[in-house]
Amino acid sequence: MKKQIIITLLVTILVSAGTITIAKITPPLLISTDDTEYTSGETVTIYISNVGKIPKTIRSGFYVTTENNQPVYDPFWAIIWICILPGYSIDYVWDQTYANSPYGDYGEQVTPGTYYVKQFDTPRYAEITITYYSPKIFSHLFLLTIIK
Repeated sequence: MKKQIIITLLVTILVSAGTITIAKITPPLLISTDDTEYTSGETVTIYISNVGKIPKTIRSGFYVTTENNQPVYDPFWAIIWICILPGYSIDYVWDQTYANSPYGDYGEQVTPGTYYVKQFDTPRYAEITITYYSPKIFSHLFLLTIIK
């Protein structure tokens, strides 16, 4: 009986240690953007990089959600698999418009706010903030130029 309890305890410790180790593994994909803050209408460049040591085959594309995980941009209907070699990345461009979203028409400018750029094969994401473009600054400069 004592031997059975010790073996059960040992197995429990090994399983727990294995679970902790697995949780610490970092996915080899990194998602980043060329900036973190954009004005309305500005192009967002998205990079999906393989920071691991082996080639990574992923579903091509990216998608964008709101802070509440509501879909904003998901244009990739076809499933295309691509392989990213270690140390390499692929890049995409998002023009800040809706695609396949119940919140706006296809091609319509998204509203200012915080968005998450995600990839289908990794839990990582890039957070970006879109703000209104303020043409008042330029109109004041233009008025100053006219007064001169």
